[in-house]
Amino acid sequence: MAASTLDEQTIDRALEDFARTQADVIYLMDSFGALMPRQVEILSEKYRQAAHTSGKLFGIHCHNNLQCAFANTIAAIAHGADIADCTFAGLGKGAGNCPTEMLAKYVGRNYGLRPILKTIENFIEPMKKHFRWGFDYPYMMSGLSNRHPRIAMEFEKSVSGGVKESIVDFYDSNFKEDI
Repeated sequence: MAASTLDEQTIDRALEDFARTQADVIYLMDSFGALMPRQVEILSEKYRQAAHTSGKLFGIHCHNNLQCAFANTIAAIAHGADIADCTFAGLGKGAGNCPTEMLAKYVGRNYGLRPILKTIENFIEPMKKHFRWGFDYPYMMSGLSNRHPRIAMEFEKSVSGGVKESIVDFYDSNFKEDI
């Protein structure tokens, strides 16, 4: 799930196990949004080889805690990803995912941006006001510390509920020793 938390031997064993399953795709998951593009390049080579050797596809799924979801997705594509997850306006849990509107222009110049933007304007932006996702400092802190963003989600929920807490106080009470 969170490749950023696993050591190389654990990843190698997991890839060997996944290669023997009936799954069609082996995914590199940056669930904590903590990976950097160079790390994704290295991991992509490993995942691609395991997937393609066993007749499977290789996919990438990135979270945007450190604003690297787009760069990491491109890095994986450049290193053989067959499937790249993306969502309109980066819609996704916590800091969100790789934005479709950015990736579409990268993978193919024939994609029209206007219909994507129209969909975002009509459907996604109204939801964003209610559900709140995307980059924010608490998500950045969880990414920098390579921790699950659950505490950042709790902070965001309390802020949207009217509780006033300083970002610095949030850092001091949750991450001061980590980052």
